[in-house]
Amino acid sequence: ASYELIDPVPLEGEPEEAWFQTASPDLSHVVFEERAKLTPNAPAGHDFYEWSSGEGVRLVTILPDGQPAVEGTLVYRHGNENNNLEGTSSPTFVHALSADGKRVFFEAEGRLYARENADEEQSGFGPKGECDEAEKACTVQVDASQGSGPGGGGSFMWASADGSKVFFT
Repeated sequence: ASYELIDPVPLEGEPEEAWFQTASPDLSHVVFEERAKLTPNAPAGHDFYEWSSGEGVRLVTILPDGQPAVEGTLVYRHGNENNNLEGTSSPTFVHALSADGKRVFFEAEGRLYARENADEEQSGFGPKGECDEAEKACTVQVDASQGSGPGGGGSFMWASADGSKVFFT
């Protein structure tokens, strides 16, 4: 048996407490919240990171343009008067991280996103701002408009274990 520290020494400031959020079933991918700046692209304050076996720690809350979200949050199942769900449930229970660790769902700036291949380097961008390297990290807005409306404002409910399907209101 061996142990590995997944919360590295911060790049700036003092170490803070890391808070476990979710993990893949085999623990090869672990998502945690940390207030300290652990990667060069992390904004000030708290953020969500993914540790991947052999890959180290990467920031999860990256927007589709490759920039970090100023304030993001890992998704939980929301409850309100309209859908009769009480409270929230854990990111593990609702599959905020896919079983293989390749897809992480998060909310930022009033939108719902999926970060794909979060443990890889950021993809380059094509002429329309789309990721052009499928094997690298890319963020997709899940609640983007499919018609003439503005999109955004989606509330995550649940994702399939493999992260290929997501349900939101």
